[in-house]
Amino acid sequence: MKFTYGDILFIFQAAKQENFWEWENMPISLSLKISRFLSTVEQEITVLEKERQKILKKYSELNEDGSVKTDEENNAVLIDRENFIKEYQVILENELELDFTPIPVSLEDLDKKGFSKSPKQLAWLIPLIELND
Repeated sequence: MKFTYGDILFIFQAAKQENFWEWENMPISLSLKISRFLSTVEQEITVLEKERQKILKKYSELNEDGSVKTDEENNAVLIDRENFIKEYQVILENELELDFTPIPVSLEDLDKKGFSKSPKQLAWLIPLIELND
């Protein structure tokens, strides 16, 4: 299945923000498939972060030791924000093929198992599931 780096970054960050790994009452087969996907995605995000660091270094002020200079809030001090954003956007739009098939899910079955989350908590799952209801 094709994803962009932007897609996988959103999915992974949202899963962390929503504490996916602590969710209870999710069917184990569904949880396992999502966890395996997130594990694969984590490897790709490591690659993405290395590329982001390269362009960050290219468009930021540097310390004497060659590291990226940061401000008091630990943000990089950019000297060319516009080109940094443009170049990073190009990376985020790159597609990658992941060995993944959307997971068939029945909301009725999830309800029966007591799995209940708000739409906001589940939004990041939309690209990963196929509703059977």
